[in-house]
Amino acid sequence: MSNAFNPYKAPTAVQVDSASVSNEMSWRQIWFSFEGRISRSTFWLKGVLPLYGIVIAL
Repeated sequence: MSNAFNPYKAPTAVQVDSASVSNEMSWRQIWFSFEGRISRSTFWLKGVLPLYGIVIAL
């Protein structure tokens, strides 16, 4: 019975080496990607401030 399906078992995650993962995201990924999360500073510096600049320029 050790191979039986257990619906209450906690999910397992894949271990990823942190050196192989880049934290930098391109502008295209930030604006048009639905994957991943960005920090607050990235949100303000690459998301909101450029929009404010466009609004002020208009």
